[in-house]
Amino acid sequence: MSSKKYAVPLQLEIKPSRILFVVLLLFHLSAIAILITLSMPAVITFVLSIVLILIGAHLVSLHALRSSEKAVTKIIWDANDEWLLSGRARQNVKVDLLGDSYVHPKLTILRFKEPDKIWSNNVVLLKDNIDENDFRRLRVRLNLSRGGVKNDI
Repeated sequence: MSSKKYAVPLQLEIKPSRILFVVLLLFHLSAIAILITLSMPAVITFVLSIVLILIGAHLVSLHALRSSEKAVTKIIWDANDEWLLSGRARQNVKVDLLGDSYVHPKLTILRFKEPDKIWSNNVVLLKDNIDENDFRRLRVRLNLSRGGVKNDI
């Protein structure tokens, strides 16, 4: 018998998400609409609206469309329980899965950290941006192997 937990690595190809695109768009447009209704000077409203538009555009390109240079497009969880991330600007970067990742049948947010970096890297997974069978396998493996990951499986 093999001493490895899983004989087959789990490779997840992440596609753009229409659902996340719509949700992010609605949230940011709603925030701008609320800003407009507040009684603040027009200059402050304008500046805050521009900030919301820029943040929204960044989040859409990073998480929904996956068109950003920093976007993760592939996750590999190998047989040795190691994680690798690939994207537009990098290939197979070794990372650690953080314990405060969120796992749910409809939404999974995986938080990764590169050993030599300060900031974490979040990957938002929904049913429309990952193969359904791979999504289920990921949730099951996380549930079995990570006691610290919150889940609703």
